[in-house]
Amino acid sequence: MNIFLIGIGGALGSITRYLINELFIKHIPGEYSFGILFINILGCFFIGYYLGANLIIVKDSQYYLFVIGFLGSFTTMS
Repeated sequence: MNIFLIGIGGALGSITRYLINELFIKHIPGEYSFGILFINILGCFFIGYYLGANLIIVKDSQYYLFVIGFLGSFTTMS
């Protein structure tokens, strides 16, 4: 079940990363991709916030879907 949640979150995270990056490319043209920088800062903030808010890490379905799946693929470019 956890692998399924990670896969769903990963698919949604990678699609979201692509759409946000394309939005930045369209509206902020330049040599450096500010979209990637924004995405990585935002994703790292949410990972830190989630882990900080849950000091006792309980690896439930929300953890696998959101942190490992969605935010993991959101902040990683393959």
